[in-house]
Amino acid sequence: MNIKEKLINFISINNGRIQQGDQGILNAVLSDWVTPLDPCYNLVSIFYELTYKEIFLYRSPINFYSEVKIENAKLHPVIVHFTSSFYSIRPWFKNSNHPLKDEWYKYYCETPWQSESLGIDNSNKKIFINFLFNNGLKDITLFLAGIFQKYLRPLKNKYI
Repeated sequence: MNIKEKLINFISINNGRIQQGDQGILNAVLSDWVTPLDPCYNLVSIFYELTYKEIFLYRSPINFYSEVKIENAKLHPVIVHFTSSFYSIRPWFKNSNHPLKDEWYKYYCETPWQSESLGIDNSNKKIFINFLFNNGLKDITLFLAGIFQKYLRPLKNKYI
């Protein structure tokens, strides 16, 4: 199917500026040949951090999972993907605010790395957004972040 050539061509057309790296390229080139997995196999952080309404306010997804499907996946997760977000701090940082940080830590304590110190995420952006979220400005913050995510970030990646 000449996938390799299609991937290289896509990178070339976009001058190497690809949103979301390898995942962005694969999604763009292979979008007509994929079938979405049930969300229980890729339960991303945003499903735990935001309500269904908030996800739509932030991302405006098309052909998205139903709210029931996401809630069922959260009850019966197979793979939890601790994705980064503009809001949460991943569980391998001491100052994590991820909803599943205790679950992650339980398994961390069973690894050969359990004696390694966890670092601190000092992202000023996340500290500021957490401040906004915790002071009644969650919806407006999601709306504005959504504008950046949906419109400005793709332009930045295309032209910068």
